[in-house]
Amino acid sequence: MKGKKGNKLIPENEFDSEAFIEIEDRKNIKMRVWERGTGETFACGTGSCAVCVASNLNNYTDKNVNIKFNGSTNAMLNLVKIH
Repeated sequence: MKGKKGNKLIPENEFDSEAFIEIEDRKNIKMRVWERGTGETFACGTGSCAVCVASNLNNYTDKNVNIKFNGSTNAMLNLVKIH
């Protein structure tokens, strides 16, 4: 999945961008991101923040979360205040 056109798993131009996540436990999330026109990316700051907030608001994770991408990139996020 490196952005080849005609990929059978995710055809080109089917959607804009997608994030696929797996919550391992309350402090760790695995995340893969597919961007239209680029293919799989190995980091995504905006997506990481969205996943962190959504998972915490739904009580799946704590406020401190480690997000691991499929390319050895890690993001450690800390939510200071959520209303």
